[in-house]
Amino acid sequence: MPDEAVANLVAANNELNLTDESETASSVSEHEHKGDIKGKKADKKAQGKGRKPGKGKGDSMAAEGGDDDDSDSDIENPTNDQDEILKRLKLDEYDDEEEIDEEDDEAQLGRAAQLYYSGQGLTPFENPTQDPNIVNVLDEEDAEEQRVRPNDSCILVGSTTDGDSSIEVYLFDEKTSNLYVHHEIVLPSFPLCVQWLNANPRATMIDSTTGEYFPPTGSFCAVGTFRPGIEIWNCDVMNPLEPVTILGGEENLVSLTHPVPPKTATKTVKGKNGKLVKIKTESKKLRPGSHTDAVMSLAWHPQVPARLASGSADKTVKLWDVTTQQAVYTARHHKDKVQSLSWHDEQLDVLLTGSYDRRVYVVDTRQSEADTAKMNPAFVLNADVEMVRWNPADANQFIATAEDGSIVCCDVRATNSNEYVWKLQAHEKACTSITFNTAIPTMFATSSLDKTVKIWDSKELVESKSDGALVPELLAVRNLNVGKLFAMQFDVSNPFILAAGGDAGCLAIWDTLENVNVNERYGKTAEELGLGDQTLPEDYVEMQRAGGQSRGIGPGVPGQGGRNDDDDSDHDDYGLLGMDEEMKDAEDDEAEENDE
Repeated sequence: MPDEAVANLVAANNELNLTDESETASSVSEHEHKGDIKGKKADKKAQGKGRKPGKGKGDSMAAEGGDDDDSDSDIENPTNDQDEILKRLKLDEYDDEEEIDEEDDEAQLGRAAQLYYSGQGLTPFENPTQDPNIVNVLDEEDAEEQRVRPNDSCILVGSTTDGDSSIEVYLFDEKTSNLYVHHEIVLPSFPLCVQWLNANPRATMIDSTTGEYFPPTGSFCAVGTFRPGIEIWNCDVMNPLEPVTILGGEENLVSLTHPVPPKTATKTVKGKNGKLVKIKTESKKLRPGSHTDAVMSLAWHPQVPARLASGSADKTVKLWDVTTQQAVYTARHHKDKVQSLSWHDEQLDVLLTGSYDRRVYVVDTRQSEADTAKMNPAFVLNADVEMVRWNPADANQFIATAEDGSIVCCDVRATNSNEYVWKLQAHEKACTSITFNTAIPTMFATSSLDKTVKIWDSKELVESKSDGALVPELLAVRNLNVGKLFAMQFDVSNPFILAAGGDAGCLAIWDTLENVNVNERYGKTAEELGLGDQTLPEDYVEMQRAGGQSRGIGPGVPGQGGRNDDDDSDHDDYGLLGMDEEMKDAEDDEAEENDE
């Protein structure tokens, strides 16, 4: 860069430095001009007295760094020449801002625009939508992709990439196997849990634009983060800027984009030298009823839409009324972080809670908070609880997964907290999630940090090969190639479609009926449910019998990136996240040959 350009940049940076340096600059300039005048007069005096010009009394003091009150009288009383110079430089008006009439400027600009358009034979429109010649081609092209069809499955995925957190709203078309991100919701903090709900938090409020009450239902998602508040976002809005509401959290955080500045307080602390010093601190006051730490688990009751349960790292469980945004119940029965919650399907007030204290409780939320704190655990595990779920095959049973990879099925009527219906060592590492098939209650899937998904059937218990105990039958094992698995869920509309996400940062979809064992047992059931012919090709069956895996569907599949088959995603190009390494390498080799 030329020196001249550097000088201009430096000057611009100095002008944009928004500090209170304008007065300093003015006074410095004034003293410089005074010094120039003084130097000229000193030169004249020196010439008259036979001294060398250029060095007067003031100059010597400046060189020696001394201060002397006996300065020349002509410096203290500037002459008319000095006044003239200051007047020409307009230093007195240095800090004055020119008043601009914005309305007048806009009016002049509008008149100028009218003259220009009339001169060109054009008609201006204040709103572009009023112009009949403008066709929104972009909307026409994207309308098909943005439209959510009745047969689409919506998947909410919480993710964090390079410190940027978001909720990605995926759409999956079962007929065409299209999977793509419809839109995303940018989050201010790392998402720990996500729960879909249809209760509108603004149902009791009036819409200012229509003058009517907001609709009581919609598509919303509650998000728990490292913050103590629970954010509720509207999934029907494309790329929303802030949540509909926040349950609890900081009192000053009314809006994520325009937060109210927190109040500051002063406290006295000891400094490094041992002396007492005063420092300013921000007082972050929480709203009444709020959690005081990260929100780690959420559970919504579909039969009571306004009820939302939350578990936190502050060891408490809270019940929220979504429509009033108030906490109506708090339970303090756990001694560590609350990791998982689950509402009972039939008993609407019964909540299952699991914690890092290795205990599972069955909470009747009609009890007083004091009685809840005194109750005994329903079961004690050998490791931290990862997830708890009620067993849809038996209303008196629940299943809990643990950090050591084990799964236990317990009966709430048991008198011993260590008594279980069956216990299974399902994975080598932590069993992070469990999900049940909505059409076949005895069929469930588990995922783990060992990167595998396993399909089980508890319809008829079989003997374990390790200890001979009766356990559910293992139907399928699958590595979805998305890393360590954190979350997994069966589809509600198509109960054999399984979605899972891992630390690879992408989503995998697996049609479990592609597995030979699952297909042989429940293929006919799927056909009876109206899911079409489930007969597998013979060569496909032979491939699996030989140890191969079926293909999964992932984001960015060429020809399956969206409605228009345009793959513009940033994900894996081949996108078939379920294929094994050999098949992947074979496709890569074939692609290289085609490129050549």
